Formats: sequence, C-alpha cells, structure tokens
Amino acid sequence: MLPLTATSGTDGTAAAIWALGPRPGYNELRVSLGEESSHTFTAMGDVFRADEVVGDFYLGCGLVNGAIWCWGRGAPIHGAPASNYDSASARPSPYYASIGPALFDDAREYTDLALGTGYTICALDTQSAVWCAFPTPTGQLLAMELVPGFPPLRRGSLTGWYGSGTCGIAEADGRAWCLEDRSVAMVPGSPSFTRLSLDVDGRLACGLQPDSTAACWGEVPVGNGSSTPSPIPVTVNGGHRFVDLVVGSWFGCGRTSTGELWCWGTSPLGHAAWLEPRLTATGVTLMGAMESFLLVDRVDGPLVRAIGPDLSPEPRNLPLDGLENVAVAGVAEGGIGCVLGVENEVYCVREQWNNWTTYEYWGYFPVMPVRQAPPSPAVVR
Repeated sequence: MLPLTATSGTDGTAAAIWALGPRPGYNELRVSLGEESSHTFTAMGDVFRADEVVGDFYLGCGLVNGAIWCWGRGAPIHGAPASNYDSASARPSPYYASIGPALFDDAREYTDLALGTGYTICALDTQSAVWCAFPTPTGQLLAMELVPGFPPLRRGSLTGWYGSGTCGIAEADGRAWCLEDRSVAMVPGSPSFTRLSLDVDGRLACGLQPDSTAACWGEVPVGNGSSTPSPIPVTVNGGHRFVDLVVGSWFGCGRTSTGELWCWGTSPLGHAAWLEPRLTATGVTLMGAMESFLLVDRVDGPLVRAIGPDLSPEPRNLPLDGLENVAVAGVAEGGIGCVLGVENEVYCVREQWNNWTTYEYWGYFPVMPVRQAPPSPAVVR
C-alpha cells in the first residue's frame, strides 16, 4: 500500500495506491475505521510483462509485442506533460492512466526502446530506422516521428538517457551514432562496437568492442590510465574481456564471463579516481548502474544497491525492498529504475509514483496492468 495522502481531506476521503502481490492470483484488502466500519476490496492480480523496459525515477516504458506502453508520474499519457506530477502534494496527478501502463504508440512494430535528451522516447522499427517522440516547450510528448540522419542500426543496440542523447550501432560497420538536440552524427573516432552504455548525465559513455574489451569516452576518467577527458573512444586498460557493461555518472564497470566485476572512474563519496580497472567483486551474475548508484547481484547474496565503483554501502534498503523473493533476470536498459523478472514481469522504483519523500519509498514493487481510470473510490462510513 502506497499512501497518497497522510490524512483525509475536508470531504473525509483519503487516497492510496494498492499494489497487488508480485504473483498472479486473488488479492484482498480491508479498509476500516474501527471494528464496525469497514470495506473489503478484492482483485485478481497480474503483473505487467514486457519484452524490454527502460525507466528512471520518474518514468517507465516497455515494449509489448512491438508496442510502447508507459507509466509513472512522468508518463506521456493522452498528451499530458512529460512532468505529469503534482510537486506540491508529492503524488501522481489526476491522469490515472499513469498509475499503470497505458498505450503510448502502436502505429508500427518496434524492436528497441530508449530514453533520450529531455525524456525523449526513441525506438527502432523492424526496418532499422529510428523513431522518437520529442518533448514540446511545455513538456508534452505527442507522437513518434521518423528521425533522419541515422544509418540502419543493429537491433538491440539502441540506448540513451535524458542528459546524453540516444545512440545506436550501425549495421554496416559497428560504429556508434548518436542523436543529441535533434542532431545526428557519428561519434568521432568511433571503433566498431557490439554494445553501448551511456551515463544519464552525459559525463561518460562506453562500448564493448568485437574482442570484448571496453572503450570509453567522456569527461570523467575513461579507464586508460589518465585523468584527462577524452572526446573520442579509447580502449580501457587491462585487456579484460567483458560480457556486460554499465556506466554511471562517475564510473564504468564491466563483468567478465567468470563473474568478475572490474570498475574504473570516481565515486561521489570522494575517493581518489580509479584511472584503471580494479577488481570490485566476484561471483556477479547481474548488474546495473544509474547516476551514482550501482546494482549488483551475486551468487552468494541478494541484489543490492551501493554507491560508486567500489560498492560503498549506503543506508537505504539493503537488500532492496520488494525484490527479496523475486528472481531478477535483467535491469532496465540504461538505468536501474526498473527490473525484469524471469517471466518478464516488471518491477519499478516507488519514486515513479511517489516523490523523493523519505527513504522508506526507495524500493521496488510490481507494475500492475492498470490501463484506464479506476472506478469511483469506495466510501467507508
């Protein structure tokens, strides 16, 4: 249960979001004002499932059979503002469709999904072309439009975030191309890549090369032994072969086939820069990064969230609230706002519906397939 109001209003009503259980089945909720005044809600629960998901602390979007669905207090539903959120009361706006996934675009079949500058939503179609919905001056996202300038991109390569644009890998030669401020260009000096990862604030970008080594470019240490920023991709030192790669605002990390986690960069906690990769953890099976946070799942422990490349402990919900009994199979593309379970069920952070109010809200709960305005609230007398 996620309260939207701490006390009832002048009309005697209060509001809350009822998150059904993480598994399909019968759910029951009893609301009471004493022993003789109660109302029971019942619902047959299911979990929203997606083939791919992107999400941060305001917005989540997923692909379902090639269509784009979005949710959260920043959801672009029915032409609502991209920041569809009442900051004064720290609760979702009256656009009830944003509480659960609502259809954003099914005009064509999409295969990839990414966020871009200013909460631009971008997707790759089956013809390897890029389509984006750009925010208007008032923050609205109205419709997807074809973006000229990109070469045909590889399926599965599209990635991006609101401060760093949207990037993908060319089918022909593997070079990285990026969209920023509606301008498309190849990354200067780009080698051939098989995968890309971008920081949300545009400080660092990295990619996996065909030999599974990493190459990075940006303002923070790029892992080549120097503290000097590099505007072109340079190979990360050490010759490590990675199967996965994530980038935060201050650091990059790669995971090897044997579960070793190697990281480089800096931490917001103030430790000295790691100019070359350091072994951070072993037995890692899954990881994700966003801003200063790093998620790590290990064979000998639960999924946890820490700060910076050295996995510095931080006080909020370790292990992560809401995922204690969930088999997590993947982290949202480019960030940690949402995760996918082994059956493609979607779990997202509470901040997508409730503002950064107190630490207790920093946890995950299942996204329910609410796709229309809820019925009138029950009255308990």
